[in-house]
Amino acid sequence: MPEAPLGSSFWVDGQRSASSPLPDRGQEFGDGLFETMLVVQGRPMLLHLHQDRFAAGFTALGFAGRVPELSDLIAPALAADSQLPRQILRVTYSRAAVERGYAPGDSVDHHCVIRLTELSPARLSPATLGVSTVQLSHQPLLAGIKHLNRLEQVLAAAQRSALGVDEVITCDQQGRPVAVSSGNLFIRQGEALLTPRLGQCGIAGTRRRHILEGMAADTGFVASEEDFSLDALRNADEVFFCNTVIGVRPVAAFEDRCWEETPAANALSERFDEELGL
Repeated sequence: MPEAPLGSSFWVDGQRSASSPLPDRGQEFGDGLFETMLVVQGRPMLLHLHQDRFAAGFTALGFAGRVPELSDLIAPALAADSQLPRQILRVTYSRAAVERGYAPGDSVDHHCVIRLTELSPARLSPATLGVSTVQLSHQPLLAGIKHLNRLEQVLAAAQRSALGVDEVITCDQQGRPVAVSSGNLFIRQGEALLTPRLGQCGIAGTRRRHILEGMAADTGFVASEEDFSLDALRNADEVFFCNTVIGVRPVAAFEDRCWEETPAANALSERFDEELGL
C-alpha cells in the first residue's frame, strides 16, 4: 500500500494507519460519503452543518444502521493531531463491504477513514473564471449530498489550466450555472445574493448554507436560491464562490467582464474571519 503523503495522517476506524485501505465499496463504486471540515485550534468549524449534510447523505444512500455522529468519528484524530493552528479534516465514510456486486447488503459495519492535513492560511487574490464543457447530470436522488463519485468535478477541474483561469463554472444539462468545480457560486444584484438551486445536481456546501441562513443578513445582504443564466452572471454587480478551504473568493474577471468592487465577498470574508477568531 502507498505511504501517507507528507504532511498528512490517516485514521481508519479510530486507529492511526499508514495508508488508506483497499478495497472497499467507496473506492470500488463510489458508494459512500465525505465531509471536508476546517479545523481551527482543534475545533471543527460549522460541525452542525456538516452533520446535517452527512445525515442527509446517509439517508439518501440507504445506509443500514443509525447515522453516526461526526463528532464521535473525528474525536480520536483530533485528540492526537490537533496541535496545528489550522487543518483540513476529511471524513470518508463508505458502505460496509459485501462479497461482490452492486447490491449493498444490510451490514452496519461501515468503514471510516479520516485524513488531517495542515492548512497554511492565505488570502487568495480575486479569481479569473471560465466555463467548463462538463455538464452536471441531473439526478435528484443524489442532488445536494456529498457522495464519493465526483468525476464530473475532476473533469471540470482539469480544464482550469487548459483555459488559463483560476476556476470554471459547471452548468447543468440546460446550460444553467450550478457551481464552480470546487465550490458554490453566488452573484450579487444590488443587495440581493443569488445562488443556483440544487434540486437536480450539485453539492449543498456548508459555507453556502451558512450564507443563506444568516451570514448574508448579518452583512447587509439578502440571499436566496434562484436559477440564473450565464448572461445574468456576466451582467451581475459581483460574482464570488465559496468552499470550506478558501472561505469566500471574489471573481475579478469572466470572459471580457471585469469586477473591481467586491463588497459582498469582502464583507462575508471578514465575517468568516471573525467566526474563526482571526
